[in-house]
Amino acid sequence: MIAITGSLLMPMAAMASDKCKNIDITVQNKTGSEIRVKKIKHYDYDKSKWRSNFNVSNKISNNYQKTYTKNLQYVKNDETMVAVYYYNFRTGNNSWAYGSKFVCNTNDNVTVVVN
Repeated sequence: MIAITGSLLMPMAAMASDKCKNIDITVQNKTGSEIRVKKIKHYDYDKSKWRSNFNVSNKISNNYQKTYTKNLQYVKNDETMVAVYYYNFRTGNNSWAYGSKFVCNTNDNVTVVVN
C-alpha cells in the first residue's frame, strides 16, 4: 500500500516543479488610447490549452508599459506564449493581444505589445 501511494504522489510532485518561475510580463500600450489590462494567460503547447488566467486591473496610458511578475504553470523549459486581455477606452472594445512564442525559463522576460 505504501509503494502504491508513493508512486501516485510522484507525478503530482513532478507537476508541481513544472512551474516557470518569476516571469516578467511587460505589457506595452501602443493603441493611441488608455487601456485597462484585465487578464493574463499563457498557452501550454504540450497539452494544447490555455492556462493561468490571472485577473488584473491596471490602466496603462498610451506609449507606457506595466510589468507583471508571474509563475507560469506546466511550461518550465517548454514553449509557451502569453496573451493579455484588455479594454480600450477609445474604442470601448475588449480584445486579446498575443506575444511571441518562447521557451520558458525561470526569470525570463517577455513583452506583449498592444496595438
